[in-house]
This record gives sequence, C-alpha cells and structure tokens, in this order.
Amino acid sequence: MGRKSPHRGAKRLEDFRQKQVTRFKKLEADAINHMAGRNRHVAEVLCYFSMLNNAGAVSHLNLGGAGAKFQATRGSRPLDQEAAHQLPCQIMVNGVDPTNLPVGGLPQARSMVDRIRAAFGAVTVADRALNTADKACERVVPSIADAFVVACRAVLGAPSTGAADKRVRGHGQSWGELRTVSHYPINQIAVRNAFSTVWLPRSTAAYLAALDAVVEFDFALGPRDDKDEVIANLGVYLAHNEPPTIFQPTQIQELELLFAAA
Repeated sequence: MGRKSPHRGAKRLEDFRQKQVTRFKKLEADAINHMAGRNRHVAEVLCYFSMLNNAGAVSHLNLGGAGAKFQATRGSRPLDQEAAHQLPCQIMVNGVDPTNLPVGGLPQARSMVDRIRAAFGAVTVADRALNTADKACERVVPSIADAFVVACRAVLGAPSTGAADKRVRGHGQSWGELRTVSHYPINQIAVRNAFSTVWLPRSTAAYLAALDAVVEFDFALGPRDDKDEVIANLGVYLAHNEPPTIFQPTQIQELELLFAAA
C-alpha cells in the first residue's frame, strides 16, 4: 500500500536527521574513543621504556618503527568495519620486540609483557573511514609513526637510575600491610616531557598535514572511502589530542609494580 509523505520535505529532513546526522555522531564518538586510546597507550609505552631504560635492558640504541605484530581483534566485513590500531606502529629496539629484551639476563615479568603487547595490539573497530584517516596520518610527512619513534627515543636517551625501593600496601589477605618492593622507577619528568614536548606537537603536525593532503589531493583515499567522513575523523583527532590520566601518581605506581625487580 502506498504511503504519502506527511508534509513536503519530510523525507529529506528525516533522511538527513536519522541517516547523516546520526551516522556522523557515531563516527565522532568512535574517533574520540580512538584518540583517547592512542594517547593513553603512547603514554603507557613511554613509561614502559623508561622502566626498561632504568633496568639497563637497552645497552645501545637503535630504535625504529615497524608494521603491527599484535592485533586484539578484527573488523566485520559485512558491516564494512575495519580494526584501526591505536598505536601508529610497532616499536623495535635494536631490531627486537622490546618485550623480548632480557633484564639482568632474565625474561621480563609476564605481567609487563602482556600489558605492553596488549597496548601495541589495541584496536578500535569502526567504519573504514577511521582506518583510512589513520593511514593518511601514518603515510604523510611528518607522520604520527615518526612522532612516536622520536618520543620513545627521548625517553630511552635519559640517564639510567637503576633499581629503587618502594613502600607499598598489600592487597587481598595482606591488605593494608606495608612491604618494601624493589622496582625500576619511571622517570616521570622524562616521560611527561617526551609526551608533551615531542609527541603532542609532532602528532598534531601530522594530523594537520594529513588533513591538508586529504582535502587537496584525496591523499590515502581509496575508491570506497567517503572523503567527508575521513576529513571529519581528522578534525576530531586535532580537537581531542590531549594528555591521558595515566600520569596520575596512582597509575604510575601501578605500572612500576608490574615490572618489579627481582
């Protein structure tokens, strides 16, 4: 049975409101979550490298970026989704996955290895436009991969302090009980500086360069990509390139205890 439009322009209005506006709101939410995860994991990896540096695990420095080696999940093809890695590249130290670097001749703590590999494997499953925006940021010069490598290099170039003792309260059956733990501390000054003076300005420059390249030259776009959606994602990246909460003392301590010295 044929149904009439309730009024002139109703279909155009509802198509715009329920299809275009709703779609862009979801795109924006996915991009905001993606940026929050990226900056949180960048900061976490910088903390991890600071502990590795203080543990003496890096005898000489040859740092570079490589393709992803870990991936938590994949996107859904029927839904035209892709899994966009939150970190821009896999960091390699002297050609080795940093979680494979020995500390004092012994393997790293399993808890730390799992945590950092999870950071490198973290993805955001979303519309393909999010992954295309990332590709533009990773291929442009300067790229976010370059920014990440330089930030990690800055942390690993700081003086090594060795192990230190920390007084912590127990959990579970030993709740509230004070004990001394030997750990490799995070150089908070070096990590904060690397994030705020290296990663943030360099990644912002990459987002701007990618946005200009997409607008002017359709950079990194394929035949199935929606240019407006990719541009919208890059705009969100620029608007939400902010420090994470991981630099709070309680979260720093949690990371340090993952990599306690033997």
